[in-house]
Amino acid sequence: MTFRLQGERSTTELRRPAGSEFIGSPIRGTSCGVSVKDDLLEDFPHIYPGLQRPEVERLLTLLDQSASTEASMGLSVATALDPLVPNVARRIESYKQSEVDDYLRMLRGAAVLLLQEWRPDGRPPSPEGVANLVDKVERES
Repeated sequence: MTFRLQGERSTTELRRPAGSEFIGSPIRGTSCGVSVKDDLLEDFPHIYPGLQRPEVERLLTLLDQSASTEASMGLSVATALDPLVPNVARRIESYKQSEVDDYLRMLRGAAVLLLQEWRPDGRPPSPEGVANLVDKVERES
């Protein structure tokens, strides 16, 4: 008869690398090993092209207002963002409390970069270009 201590893991179990922030889950419909940054970079090209500059400014205002809330208020933030960006609201609702802050921080950064890159003639930058900037900023931080 073999006994195992509670909490002891088999050497064949898959474990996450130390310090990683994997959040993927089959329950959410994503594959394991997907980070908050990966989610944002996947979401951004679908979120942004449908928004005009005043809507991006409104999104940034809502994100700034939510910055003072705690992650436990994730559902409230999702409710506030739902009319403007329903896909973002669904993503926030799918996260654990600890992941909400990271996603909102990166989304806010993406909105700021987007507004900075908006051309004076009113033409918006390409979604891919802004996603590349976000990725570069996140890698460097």
